[in-house]
Amino acid sequence: MNYSIYQLDPLLKKLFFMIVLTLSVGVLCGLGYLYHTTNMTAKGTVVRFNGSQPLASDDEFDIPTEYPKPLGELLLTTHTHILSFSLIFTVMGVLFYGSTLIHGKWKLLLITEPFVSTLLTFGSLWGVRFVSANFVYVTIISATLMYMSFFIMATAIIAELLFKKQST
Repeated sequence: MNYSIYQLDPLLKKLFFMIVLTLSVGVLCGLGYLYHTTNMTAKGTVVRFNGSQPLASDDEFDIPTEYPKPLGELLLTTHTHILSFSLIFTVMGVLFYGSTLIHGKWKLLLITEPFVSTLLTFGSLWGVRFVSANFVYVTIISATLMYMSFFIMATAIIAELLFKKQST
């Protein structure tokens, strides 16, 4: 089945625009939360999942600022993110499939890459927590590729929905 999103009914185009816009706002909010909790640094991510050393103080109680992520919380984070990202990238992939701005291997890469990166990103957090802090680099690289794919697809979809006109 081949289709071009710019040739769709105007009402359907508006619906797709609103879907991509809303997903983009949600993804940007998630990135804001990521910045708030990790400063988007390797060290911040490791501390978020492995906990921090207690603050040096004169008190007899040394309290860490972050605790190691418990198994239940890591399971919940992984579960909700993998399920929701799979749905987000399914919707984006179906819409992007109808885009005529990017073709061939680049289109295939952009449609499939986020699924691989989702598994790597959230799988590597388990590595950070239970194996080695060095897994954070897998997390950073895969998350960067995943978000880049999302925003490239979103930009192509929105550009085509808003600016590409049907030839008569």
